[in-house]
Amino acid sequence: MHHLNQKSLAFYGIAISAVVILFRGVTWYGTNYLKAAKTIQGAYHLTLTSPPCASTDSLVLTLQQSGKYLGGQLQPMVSGHLPDPAADLTLTLKGKWSEPQLQLQGQTSQITICGRALATVAMVATYQGDGLEGQLTSSGLPGSVAFKARPLALHQTP
Repeated sequence: MHHLNQKSLAFYGIAISAVVILFRGVTWYGTNYLKAAKTIQGAYHLTLTSPPCASTDSLVLTLQQSGKYLGGQLQPMVSGHLPDPAADLTLTLKGKWSEPQLQLQGQTSQITICGRALATVAMVATYQGDGLEGQLTSSGLPGSVAFKARPLALHQTP
């Protein structure tokens, strides 16, 4: 019984070579063209910059990220203090992150902007440097409100 014939050796040699070449090609493509989304998750101090609403109470936008998908919560600062980071955070805003732009929309609770209580909001922002700049809209507002958001350390007071 002769197990090593030339046809079998040629077949296995070609198969192994093809797998090695395919693996190198896929590795090269992934290294050069596939990049993970930039991480923007965290807490942001949201400041409204539109003139009629610029004196509104401070807000905190909390973002959690899974790749390009975002979950968030918009809540007021209470007496100049951040919300408790240990508290159970219900993410009521949903959206997507497509660098450098993000979109969020959903329900809010206890948010007053321009003297109006808002039940739902939509936000479109651009990530610049380490913060966000964008527009906030709601059916309870006469138009969009410009905002800037800067990152916060969870235990600091702005």
